[in-house]
Amino acid sequence: MTTSPSHDLYVVSKTGEVHRSVNYGSTWESRGNIPVPDACAIWKITGLDFVITQSGDFYKRSDATGDWSLLGNVGASDCADLVPHPTGGFLTFTRSGDVWRVTTEPFTKSLIGNVNSSTIASAVTLNSSVLAVTDEGDVARSMDNGAHWLWRGTVSQLTVTGMTSKGTVLYLTTDAGEVMRSTDQGSNWLWCGTASQVGILGITSDSVSVISVEEYSSRLLEIFGVYPNPSHGRFTIYFRASFSGSGSMRLFDVLGREVDVLWQGTIFQGMNTVEAIKDIRGVYFLIIEAHEASAVKKVIVD
Repeated sequence: MTTSPSHDLYVVSKTGEVHRSVNYGSTWESRGNIPVPDACAIWKITGLDFVITQSGDFYKRSDATGDWSLLGNVGASDCADLVPHPTGGFLTFTRSGDVWRVTTEPFTKSLIGNVNSSTIASAVTLNSSVLAVTDEGDVARSMDNGAHWLWRGTVSQLTVTGMTSKGTVLYLTTDAGEVMRSTDQGSNWLWCGTASQVGILGITSDSVSVISVEEYSSRLLEIFGVYPNPSHGRFTIYFRASFSGSGSMRLFDVLGREVDVLWQGTIFQGMNTVEAIKDIRGVYFLIIEAHEASAVKKVIVD
């Protein structure tokens, strides 16, 4: 599952179908099919998709080309899920509990820990911790990026297939296609809809996966420059659009957390200039979204 600026949710089914909900999981619509065999988890980012297969193949798709590319193989035949590593790259979980750290550019892999379970269903990165859930709904937590784990209890009696976070909200999916939500770090869960009658394989959130984003522009929307003025807490953004309509600019930190909505307004066909106010320092990603078009630019503020 993944989410958009308007809190749309996405899930991938056992047959590779992608479904979207625009009302927090109450109703769902079809959004196409992922042409990757035995996909078990998906991370959808603005401009990029990452998919891990059960046999360990790691795929990437860019909206710029529309093509899928094989980055490498984790080296395990029972992969269950992948989540962003808190300091960069991904953590890949196997059914047998092994935790692999994976980087994408270049592709590297290393075994860093084990959850001590043979039925790992899914995992999630939440702030400075990583959580993993079993088929039976048992949850374990790691505070050192996946190296060591402690059991936290049981959150569901249903057969669990996926778990993710959007901000501080946790989402959990079941083999029956149901979606559940927790607003207190997994202590209590609320049912919020059925996404797919054939069951759900993976659930993810683009709000925590921006750490793996690359700079990206499409033929419809292109960022020419982002000029921060730290002394005045301002940004000047220049971009070109091949259409007119409404759009927005969001800022993410390197851990994929949304920092702020810098701007919302009308995008004009041709060159656009936007002045935004935000007093920050560090490395960030600026994302412009409008209609079906998007563009991403890395921003460094000294």
